[in-house]
Amino acid sequence: MSNVGKEVRLAELLGKEGKVLVIPHESIRPPHHWDVAAKAVIAGGADILMTTPGLLMTFYKSVAGKIPLVATIPDDPSYVDLAAKMGFLGVKTTYFGPMTQLPRDAMMKVSIRCAELGIVWYPEIVAMTAPRDQKGERIFDPKILIQVCNTAASLGADLIKTEYSGSTETYKEVCKESPLPVTILGGERISDEECLKRIKGAMDAGAIGGAFSRNTVTHPNPEKIVKAIQKIIHKGASVAEAMKELE
Repeated sequence: MSNVGKEVRLAELLGKEGKVLVIPHESIRPPHHWDVAAKAVIAGGADILMTTPGLLMTFYKSVAGKIPLVATIPDDPSYVDLAAKMGFLGVKTTYFGPMTQLPRDAMMKVSIRCAELGIVWYPEIVAMTAPRDQKGERIFDPKILIQVCNTAASLGADLIKTEYSGSTETYKEVCKESPLPVTILGGERISDEECLKRIKGAMDAGAIGGAFSRNTVTHPNPEKIVKAIQKIIHKGASVAEAMKELE
């Protein structure tokens, strides 16, 4: 039955088209900001809202029944149980660092618990030259990104959030070789045009979407930028066409 549950939840997260804009809604901000930002990205047509169990408690009335939810959790299987009780369809774990130091055992425990409960596991794995606290640099090499996707699949992930290589041509190989649906991370705050170019390049390469936080919830108009990104993800619009949503 857990397989059925996972398939049902995954289908709800990915929708009929299998393309998604995920809005990570995780940073610490005043409670009123969460409510306002959540309503704005939902109005813009976001597909998935990702937040922590604790933060959801502060604004759940604004999102319940309006958008699928994914919980950001540590590598602890007990949090999978909590996410299931709170109504999340999936959980996301996060790892930034060298692939040689990936906490496989801890991640595998989360994966197994997700399988037992029929919860979607959506890891974010960002390969780096060294740990973040040692000033490691993010790696954009397509060969390493393929390794990231293959590793996530071997651990039982259902889809993956990772880096964009920087060009459609190089990312095509990543998407082609990945056993999992690929979503890119939005990364640092960049200009609207650069943000749209990033998701356009990834979609043209075969990604199913992206997870954009700083470039949406901290945007002067979250609803408009979400609509612009969605125009590319779901309608295949050009960057120029999507930019019109911001006028």
